Amino acid sequence: MSKPNLLIVDDHVYFRKSTIALLQNYSIFNKIWEAESASTAIQRIQTHPIHLIFLDARLQQGDGLDVADYIRKQKSGIPMIAITSYSDAANLMHLVRAGVHSILIKASLEPNEMLEAIQSVLIGKKYFPLVIRSVVEDNLYEEELPVIRLTDNEKKLLLSLKRGHTSKEIASIMNITVATVDTYRKRLIEKTQSSNVQDLIGFAYRNGLLD
Repeated sequence: MSKPNLLIVDDHVYFRKSTIALLQNYSIFNKIWEAESASTAIQRIQTHPIHLIFLDARLQQGDGLDVADYIRKQKSGIPMIAITSYSDAANLMHLVRAGVHSILIKASLEPNEMLEAIQSVLIGKKYFPLVIRSVVEDNLYEEELPVIRLTDNEKKLLLSLKRGHTSKEIASIMNITVATVDTYRKRLIEKTQSSNVQDLIGFAYRNGLLD
């Protein structure tokens, strides 16, 4: 049987390149393609024979979950391993319900764990580390779990808030009015159920919305 092909969907070039270097040492895959955005990933899927996808749920352009939604709607059956910064139940369960076959936490990822996940998923099995399995089992029957999916503008705003930019500075960076900045900020605080900007930034770090 010929070797499978892999698509790595992640907006961090260092992670993509280091993962490719690691996997090339093990000679698991025939070809490895990269995508830094959801739109590029979908284009790769449409034009190349992909047998496995490494998927980051949080991308600067679009959303990794958009890729999972596309795979599910197309019924292509391409298995997905989510490699994510998310650790909260809502986002992890959303990945499970989106159809991923494995979830690995990027901050604690070890090569052996990655290889085990690959081997399991390629033979049709699911692979969830113990900590992920515990979250899945505890929340499997929860019907309403709030999941935070940010628009591109909200991601830009969050990054500017993290950097301490004023409303006027953000308006200039994003090419919008100060009033629009204030509206976006208010909506983002409401969406994350935060009480203020400081609380919002803390929430973003805890839930993988900021590095």
